[in-house]
Amino acid sequence: MYAAHGAQVFLLTLDSQLQTSNFYLNTVIAGNATVGSSGDGGAATAAEMNAPTVLAVGPDGTLFIGDSGTGSIRRVGTDGTISTVGTTGEFPNLTILAVDRYGNIFVGQSSDTTSHGLGEIKRIDPSGTVTHVAYLYLRYMSLGPDGNLYVYGIAPYTYTYGTPSYVYQVTPNGTITTLLSSDADLQVTSVSGLAINQNGALFLGGYGSQSGFPGVGVWEYAPAFPAGGQPQYTIPSSDGSIIYHFDFAGREIEVTNALTGAVVTQFGYD
Repeated sequence: MYAAHGAQVFLLTLDSQLQTSNFYLNTVIAGNATVGSSGDGGAATAAEMNAPTVLAVGPDGTLFIGDSGTGSIRRVGTDGTISTVGTTGEFPNLTILAVDRYGNIFVGQSSDTTSHGLGEIKRIDPSGTVTHVAYLYLRYMSLGPDGNLYVYGIAPYTYTYGTPSYVYQVTPNGTITTLLSSDADLQVTSVSGLAINQNGALFLGGYGSQSGFPGVGVWEYAPAFPAGGQPQYTIPSSDGSIIYHFDFAGREIEVTNALTGAVVTQFGYD
């Protein structure tokens, strides 16, 4: 597990020895404890960072560090070399990072740089191209096994305790679907975290104030995917004529014709 503390990022292990501010910190992964932004192209442990606050790990083990102090994203490769994704200061108000299995980085900003006055989600593809995904009042964001983002946010222009809040599904191309709302579905008025597991179950941590759900806890909403949205991944045949569909437990779901989309074979499991 990785953890950011001060101007450094650490790897936490079960045999961690150094205790600092109630955290057991073991191996330094990035940062030399000097506040700054230098060091690109060299060892991550010798680089300067300002305020690393959000972390995400790519499919190949690459570590991405969101530095809210400089509005930048730093990349630490598996060889320990650090670089900056894009340019320094390109992502002001950076609050959330997520990386999908294709290496796309999703960046959540608490407010955008336009006149919208909303939070914004951007996507950085593996080539470094940055595109806008969606404007939302986002607080927390998690990447689902179906490749979509799941976002907890509050209603526009409402920032007081108990105001309306929502959970949205956001596709990589920016289509927004409201899954849960505080008025109809949520039992939590003060959410402090969001996560989604391989099976599509959505978890919200926070304070439940609705009848029958008092106190601090974690609430499960399953499944998070809309009807027909079973999480899956696909593999084409060697000649590209058919598509094999698998769920995220590795079980084959069906085989379809790549040209027509017709189902050739379906599989069921007890």
